Amino acid sequence: MISPPIWLAAFPKSGSTWLRFMLQHLIHGPPQSSLDVEHGMPSIHTEESRGWKAAMERGGIVLTHKSFTAQVELFPRVDAFIQMVRHPADVVLSDAYYFALTQLDKKMAKEDGARSAEVVMGELGHLYLNNVLHYGKVPKQDRLGFGSWSENVSSWLDQRDRCPSILVRYEDLRLDAIAQLERICGFLGLERSPEALKEAADGSSVEAMKAMQEREIEAKISGRFYNPRHQEAYRAGLRFVRKGGVGQELLRDPGVVSQLEEHFGSAMRRLGYTLEAGVGAAGPLDESLLEFRALNS
Repeated sequence: MISPPIWLAAFPKSGSTWLRFMLQHLIHGPPQSSLDVEHGMPSIHTEESRGWKAAMERGGIVLTHKSFTAQVELFPRVDAFIQMVRHPADVVLSDAYYFALTQLDKKMAKEDGARSAEVVMGELGHLYLNNVLHYGKVPKQDRLGFGSWSENVSSWLDQRDRCPSILVRYEDLRLDAIAQLERICGFLGLERSPEALKEAADGSSVEAMKAMQEREIEAKISGRFYNPRHQEAYRAGLRFVRKGGVGQELLRDPGVVSQLEEHFGSAMRRLGYTLEAGVGAAGPLDESLLEFRALNS
């Protein structure tokens, strides 16, 4: 059972692409390209609107990075949602790399060879990090309706009682993808064998996605992993899929830990996230957040 549209609500760089790959595998079959996923599990943030508009009409899973408040301003209908979250320290670091990927070509064009791509890339990453660590977000996140990480995740958590929904943590998916996919299938009303769940998890691993990414960049196949506007970034080694890390190096600085706690502490504790000893970790979730209200309930 899949209906009417089901929103996949996730702050950027929380692992939504990875989950979309696995759901594509389970619902539509193994994707042959990242474009298959863009069509089967569309996003409202794509430049191509036909996919998600069709999903809005026929039913299906549609990605949104918007906070719940911004979402309902544009799409008042929220019948059900999957919320995916990730430790904010890893989100911030991953999004800093992504910011550098998307901005490097324009910045290098303005530089006209004055500095190396490596130097400019580092400057862009630090610009992003400084904004988030000082203000909790970058201006563009407000303009796009994302809000800060804490504003975004809290806005969707607060809607859990109003309609069928399920919460999925990135860290739990990394720890046992099959168990989390089984939960999601239960929510969606899908019956899938243990073998099918394993195939979806294995076929959508970080390694498998990175291999597809390299093929598409080399062949210049437009999709989630390749954009012709990012040639300098690809030559500099920047990629959409990196290592999918947990507890990355950002937290080694005590000052960074303090700033993350200031901006995100309350929402982190709600989701079982900690910053102990300078390392981000996912502790036990409250039992109420493990429960879900299935679509057919």
